[in-house]
Amino acid sequence: MSEFKEDASGDKDTVTSIVAKFAYSGWEQWTPRLEFQSSEEKIELGGKATNKFIGYGAVLEYKPYTDTNFRYHLAYNNVKEEPETGDDITSQEVVLGARLMADFLK
Repeated sequence: MSEFKEDASGDKDTVTSIVAKFAYSGWEQWTPRLEFQSSEEKIELGGKATNKFIGYGAVLEYKPYTDTNFRYHLAYNNVKEEPETGDDITSQEVVLGARLMADFLK
């Protein structure tokens, strides 16, 4: 939960989220993962509104070397925004990338 308060009026904006991630790590170099998120945004500053977001995703990670913190990943995400007024907005993305976690300051 995140909250922003305006001092002058006492109004506040809040975002409440639930995130769930399920991964299977039984394969040596591959890790599939499913993700789900649900958020509600309540806006009081500048007018009252409530927006809802529902999203899901699938991720596949490949770690070529088991003794390093390096991996490749392919992810698909879908998020649907349901504003209080207006049409629903759906966004989809596909992400292909690599990640290296290291301490470069040693």
